[in-house]
Amino acid sequence: MYFLRNSNNTDIETKIYYPYVYSTDIIDTIAIYNCNTMQNIKPFKGQKGHWFNVNIPAKDSVILHIKYKHKHNDSAATYILLSTQYWKKPFIKADYTLRVKNGIEVNKLFLPVDSTWQKNNYQYYYWQKFSYMPQSNFTVDFKK
Repeated sequence: MYFLRNSNNTDIETKIYYPYVYSTDIIDTIAIYNCNTMQNIKPFKGQKGHWFNVNIPAKDSVILHIKYKHKHNDSAATYILLSTQYWKKPFIKADYTLRVKNGIEVNKLFLPVDSTWQKNNYQYYYWQKFSYMPQSNFTVDFKK
C-alpha cells in the first residue's frame, strides 16, 4: 500500500513511475488499485518499470495498492527501495511483508526481521520502520 499526500491547495494530476530491478518482460502481472475511488488504474509498460497517472486531491491523500508478480532466477528476488533516495525524504512509515511458500528456504534477508508467523502453507516475514531512508534494495536470497 502506498499513501501519497498532497499538501498543496490545488489538486495534483501526476505520473508515477514504478521501477523494477528487472526488465518488464519478466513481469507476469501488475495491478494498481486506487483505494479511495475503488477503481483500477491502468499501468503503461516501460523498459524496466511501469508508469501510471494518479490524481491527488488538494490537502488530501490517495491510497494505492500496487501488486505485481515476476519470474526470478530461483535463488534471489529484489524489490527496489533505493529509488526513495531520489525524493530526498525518508518514508514516514514503511511496513513490509514477505510471504514465502512452505518448502522454500530463505537464506538471507535485506534487514533483520521484526516478526514472523506461519499461516496457510506460507511463512510470513514482517518489518516496520519509521523515518526510513533505505540503504539497500529489498533482496531475498532463497533455495527451493
